Amino acid sequence: MAQRQLNGATIAEPAPYRDIQGLEHFDKVIDIDQSPIGRTPRSNPATYTGVFTPVRELFAGVPESVRVVIRQDVFSFNVRGGRCEACQGDGVIKVEMHFLPDIYVPVRSVQR
Repeated sequence: MAQRQLNGATIAEPAPYRDIQGLEHFDKVIDIDQSPIGRTPRSNPATYTGVFTPVRELFAGVPESVRVVIRQDVFSFNVRGGRCEACQGDGVIKVEMHFLPDIYVPVRSVQR
């Protein structure tokens, strides 16, 4: 509903509400999901905008990281050592099927 009123969007389905109060305090609404937005499929809004940088700095600053000299770049899923090397940080491995469409299977080491 906010996208329709503020952005003139015609695609978004409105929520089941008649009104949203306080829209006068916003000039636009942006729909953000986890789709890749940078040069790598691992990019996301947090990495692209730099929001994840303070998180990496925090992780690198904890006593255990300082003790064993772990730098903040190790806490990136875009570099060797900070990502799962089995899938290069993608979470899935491509299996070429030759005569069928390729499939992507989750990496066991990163499954919860």
